[in-house]
Amino acid sequence: MADREDAVIYVAAVLSAPLATAGFPRRNPDDTFVPLDTSGSLKEPLDAAEAAMELVTIPETDAAGIEAAYMALVRYHVLLRIRDEIALRFDVGIAGDSYRLSQSQAQIEKLLTDAREAAIFLAGSAAVAGGTGADAITSGPGIGAIELDWSGGDSVTDEYTGWSDRW
Repeated sequence: MADREDAVIYVAAVLSAPLATAGFPRRNPDDTFVPLDTSGSLKEPLDAAEAAMELVTIPETDAAGIEAAYMALVRYHVLLRIRDEIALRFDVGIAGDSYRLSQSQAQIEKLLTDAREAAIFLAGSAAVAGGTGADAITSGPGIGAIELDWSGGDSVTDEYTGWSDRW
C-alpha cells in the first residue's frame, strides 16, 4: 500500500482545485498546491481511508489492487471533507452584483458520487460503508459519517449490479 506521503501527493495532483476552493492549508503558499497532513486538513480523511482498508479483502499479493483501493478510498474521504468545508457557502448579492459561492457544492457532489462508486468498485462496499452489522462504523457528524443512499434498489448491492461492466 502507498504511504501517506504518496496519498498527499496524489490528492494534490487530482484534487488541487477542490482543495483550494475549500480553503485547505498549503505546505508552502508560494508553491504548487500540496496540502498538509495535519488535523483540520488531510489527517482525518487519511486516517479514515487507512481504517477502511482494514475491511478490504484484496489478497496481500495484489499490490497494485491494494494501492488502487487505498487511493480510491483516500479520494473519497478527502472529497467528504471538502464537501463538509464548503457546506455553509451561500450566494451573495450586493448592489446589483451577485456572486455564486454555492456553485461548487453541486460540482463536489458529482465528484463525490464518482469517487464513491470507484471506491466501492476497487475497495468493496464494506470499506466504503464502514462495515456491516456489528462491524459498522456508527453514524455521526464529520468524516466518520458515511452517507449512503441505497434507494436505487431493493438491497445494498442492487445499485451496483454490473457496475464493473461500465469501466
